[in-house]
Amino acid sequence: MKSVIFLVMVFILSSLAGVAFYIVFHVLFQPSTKQLEFRPETKVAITQAGIVLQIVAPNQQPFPGGLTAKVWLETPAGILVATSITTQEDKQSYFFPYKRAGLVIYQVQIGQYRSFGRLERQSLLPVNPLKLNVGARAVRLDTSRPPALVIHPTDALGNVSDAPILVTTRTPNGTIQQTTIRSQHLLAWTWLPVGQRPGLLHVAAQSSQAFGERAEVDILAGATQQAQLDSNANMVNDPTRDQVELLFNKAIDQFGNPATDGAAVEFTSQSVLGWNLFLTRPLVRSSATGKIPLLGSGKLQARAEAYQSPKQSIKVKSLPWQVWLENNQLLSSVFRDELGSTLDDGTPIELDLINKTTQRHFTTYLKNGRIGFPLPNIGAFKQLEVTVYGETKTIQLNDLGKKGKP
Repeated sequence: MKSVIFLVMVFILSSLAGVAFYIVFHVLFQPSTKQLEFRPETKVAITQAGIVLQIVAPNQQPFPGGLTAKVWLETPAGILVATSITTQEDKQSYFFPYKRAGLVIYQVQIGQYRSFGRLERQSLLPVNPLKLNVGARAVRLDTSRPPALVIHPTDALGNVSDAPILVTTRTPNGTIQQTTIRSQHLLAWTWLPVGQRPGLLHVAAQSSQAFGERAEVDILAGATQQAQLDSNANMVNDPTRDQVELLFNKAIDQFGNPATDGAAVEFTSQSVLGWNLFLTRPLVRSSATGKIPLLGSGKLQARAEAYQSPKQSIKVKSLPWQVWLENNQLLSSVFRDELGSTLDDGTPIELDLINKTTQRHFTTYLKNGRIGFPLPNIGAFKQLEVTVYGETKTIQLNDLGKKGKP
């Protein structure tokens, strides 16, 4: 019996405790159901230090205490949030130390009211100094991409200013040009003129009372378009010793400017064997020289700037000489250079006996400036070819006994 009474008492006490907990929870923790009896106004001010936002009651009425007020700012840098509980004052103030220029969307919620709005902070005038960034420090006159000027003008708050910027340029020939640019996508830029003369391009910029240091660009002559090819002689003095000296000079670009020092000049030589020598020399004061051995009579050719300047050729004359057969010997006139000196002893002479199907090759050498070579049994050979420095002369062998000095 006592156990039953104890259980009944426990049940009654538990029920009473549950009722008490329900009453306390709903009284203390139930959200406030307070309502505003007026519609507040939202005021926004943009200051040097940031953004001030106020929720203001009309006619200086006080807000009821205990209301939750919340403010959101949606900025290019992210979302900013501020929350407060109203007191019995006629306004709620919020400060955001946000200084970036651009569009900001705000949202205010207090009681049953919610409002939206937008504001835009304008950048101020740029401050000193303007920093001029030039995309290329040196360009050629015939460039397809002129140098670019890029400026990142900022105001006192670090925002990119959209104030107009006056850009002044002076080309090497003294022509002054001006253009006005503005910032777009956080920077201001423009192409710079190069003119038609090599030298220094001067660039200056100004925006209101902000200035920048002068920038400079080296303007170089364009690719070589014209030049003149000369030689120290039109005849090789002695092919065993001397080389042909070529002079590539008076090199100019498309505007008539002297070619840039250091530009490459390509020299090549051509003989009966084909292209046989190649060398590169730099231009100095629009000229370059190259020495090429003559491996036989033929053309000497030079070209500058790879694909721009035209090819030019000089014909170098071969030495005057004659050969003949006498008493089964191959003889020659004296080989002399244009100064009258005989060629060096040991200068090689190439000989070939030829018929329709067979060829025999011999090499002999000059002595006292002449050829003196006893022919072997010529058999059925019909021709004798004599080659000196790439130039060949042919002697018919049909009637060897009748051959003699021409």
